[in-house]
Amino acid sequence: MSDALPSGRPVPGPAARPPREAGNAGEAGDAAAAGAPEVFTPQERARGRALARAQWIPVLTARAVSTALLAVLGLTPAGARIVDAASAPFGDARPVRVLCGGLALLLLLDLARLPFAARLHVVRRDAGLDTRGWGGWSADLLRGLALSLPLALGALLGLHALLAAAPDTWWAWAAAAAALGVTAVSWLAPLLLEPVFNRFTPMEPGPLRDALLGLAAGGGGTGGGVRVAGTPPPPTGLHPTGSR
Repeated sequence: MSDALPSGRPVPGPAARPPREAGNAGEAGDAAAAGAPEVFTPQERARGRALARAQWIPVLTARAVSTALLAVLGLTPAGARIVDAASAPFGDARPVRVLCGGLALLLLLDLARLPFAARLHVVRRDAGLDTRGWGGWSADLLRGLALSLPLALGALLGLHALLAAAPDTWWAWAAAAAALGVTAVSWLAPLLLEPVFNRFTPMEPGPLRDALLGLAAGGGGTGGGVRVAGTPPPPTGLHPTGSR
């Protein structure tokens, strides 16, 4: 959204803190940083703030719409009717109702958020942060659904099983399972999920690679190398007009 980004009008920079005695290493670093040259120009900082504002509009609107839709589905008969309609052709067993009804409700929520996700894609493309075309964006959307829907439906089945097996303490077991699940996903996502959306190749030797390896070494990293992320080919029939 080029017209939403400022043309580069200078804005006041952050106020420098008054000098103080450096009683320890942290304070000495702060004092040195106060006199360091600015990394970004006022024009670049203004563009960054404008981009943040442009992104917050679709993000917050999508959250508001999702919250309102969840309230309607949970506090009115609408949710139960959708579950009944989705599961009617497949029977009335509890697992069937959970899977069919849960799938219908999750897809409805994703559909409600879709226009705002598309708007966010436009904002980021116009700012130069995303070079995917609509084909690449759609491919990533389908990949995300293929990963998220089985996980969400599995969690729903597990929750209903806990409700039936431990009606008084299901919440404690669910909290423990959620903590373990989040921990497992945080460890496995770089290995199993990230390659679905990105193609990783080793970074060519150069000053940037050396600087990143030095930064990693300073933080206790093992220096396993630096890889650059790119977009994998889209599914058949989806042809992106750009690449990431």
